[in-house]
Parts: sequence; C-alpha cells; structure tokens
Amino acid sequence: MRKNVVIAQRLYYSKHGRVFVQNGNLAVSEREIFVLIGPKGSGKTSLFQLLSGCLKPEKGMLVLFGNPMPSFKEYRRVGMVQAEKGFYENMSGRANIKMKALAFGNYKKELLWEAVRITEMEEIIRKKVRSYTQEQKIRLGIAMAIAGSPKLLLLDEALDHVGQKERGNLVKLIKLLNRKYGLTILISSSNPQTAQIIGTSYGIMKKGTLLMRPPQGKAVSEKRRGKYD
Repeated sequence: MRKNVVIAQRLYYSKHGRVFVQNGNLAVSEREIFVLIGPKGSGKTSLFQLLSGCLKPEKGMLVLFGNPMPSFKEYRRVGMVQAEKGFYENMSGRANIKMKALAFGNYKKELLWEAVRITEMEEIIRKKVRSYTQEQKIRLGIAMAIAGSPKLLLLDEALDHVGQKERGNLVKLIKLLNRKYGLTILISSSNPQTAQIIGTSYGIMKKGTLLMRPPQGKAVSEKRRGKYD
C-alpha cells in the first residue's frame, strides 16, 4: 500500500479579510499525479503555497512525508513551479538553476546537468531567460525544481499558458518524471481537460474549498459526461 505524501485537514488561510483557503482537505499518495481543477481565484495557488511552505496556515493540520509539523527538512523536498514567476530574466537558465539549488543548500553540479538533460534544455541553458518561450520557461522551472531532488512536485497552472503542441510536450515530460524518479506530482489547472490528459486522480476547488475527489477511474468517465463542468 502506498504511503500518503500529503495529508491536509481543514486548512485555512486568509489575508486582509479575504479567505483564500478554507476546509482544505487533501490526501495524495506517493507517485500519484493529482490534478486540482478550479477557476482563477479559487485558491489553487494559495493551497500550493501552503503545501510548499511559502505560506503558513492559520488553522488546520498539514502532514508532509509523515511529519505532522513540517520543517525545512520536509519543505526542501518539495519543488514548486509557477508559470510566470520565480525567474531572473537577465540571467541565464543555468544561473537560475544554480541559484535555486544554493538557496536550498543542495547544489550539486551533476544534479544540475541531469535536470538540464531530462528537461531537454541543453541548447538554450546558457542563454538569458528573457529570450525563452513560455514552454521553455516552464521547462526551466521544472529543471530548477528537480535539481534539488524533490519527492513532491507542484506545478501551478504550468499547462494552462501554452499551446496544444507545447502542452503535449510538457505532459510527456511530467509523465517521464513521475516514472523515472517516482515523483508525486500535483498540478493545478483552470482547464478541466487537464485531468483527462494526465491525472491519475483529481479534485475540484471553488472559493477556497476542495469540493470533491472522485475515485480513481471514475473521474475521466464522469468528466466526459460533463458532470464536473
């Protein structure tokens, strides 16, 4: 039986009187590809920031890798990619990866180049990030995350800002990471088709609340009937 990498119970987070996450209940098993579907502003990014340690919940319980009181030790095993954030545009892709690894205290040259190879960034890794396409930036973000050898990868709307061909390329990469490294992967998306394309299971978020999580195998068939539109 696979262990749960993430367990969240009744997570709550607000700022300036606005509630971003409430009743955040979630359980994700190791090596799962879990897709979190919801419209913009539904709290997906805030939930991911809670899971990565960027934000602290005001209420509720979060268990990461079996620890009910996650510390830097657990959070450094979490890699997060945000489609439009986290890059130094005037620096090379290589410099961005190295800086991220150094910040987390786990820089190793061989891991950096392994991340570059698996994301197929060899030809452009020494170019400045400002010259990258959107797909290339997402690949760079993934390289920055996996260079730290995480066990949990959070992809915040990474498939929502590219064309169909680029999305297909990224899906292949995500499945490879899941298979090759045994990564548990959470993907947030405002496009319900993402769950059909890549998810082994999924949940739906609305107004800060995770509404439901259909059983594996049932999700795709019910989505085709439009039940969760």
